[in-house]
Amino acid sequence: MRKRLPKSARGEFAPILELMQELADYEAKRPEIEAAQDELEDHRQEDEQLIQDPGAFLDRAQKLFAEPPFEAMRFSVEDLERAFPAVGYPPAAGSAEFVAFAGRVVDFLVDDAQRTVLARRLACLVPDYVADERYLDAWIIQHNFILVCEPPERGCSPFLLCMFALTARS
Repeated sequence: MRKRLPKSARGEFAPILELMQELADYEAKRPEIEAAQDELEDHRQEDEQLIQDPGAFLDRAQKLFAEPPFEAMRFSVEDLERAFPAVGYPPAAGSAEFVAFAGRVVDFLVDDAQRTVLARRLACLVPDYVADERYLDAWIIQHNFILVCEPPERGCSPFLLCMFALTARS
């Protein structure tokens, strides 16, 4: 479709074309995603045990989301520079206010359409982690796919919190 547009209009329509490509990629991978989700059911007990320990869950999520497949989903330094004047500057890392602050930054930076795109990107990774027999990591991705679409009432999903923290550290 991009090739059919006049060169002068390609820049203007680039975000729409990118969104359409993401949706097409997701739809093409949907049968594989659903099969991986079915296979994950055999490993639900491991996931439920991990969820019972929020500290262990977050530690594992942080390590997982620091991996290369998630790099393109991180916020940019420019995103943070745009957000901080609007929502304030971060409190000390590890403080009780940090997660709430990160949630405000994420809410400022990520609208519903962007949440949908991020969720689809996460869902597309599940089959790869299942194929590698990394079932707990696949469950974490699956869990966060849902939390990105339907954020918790307070704070933000571990995935978006990690994307913020990884950007803030760099």
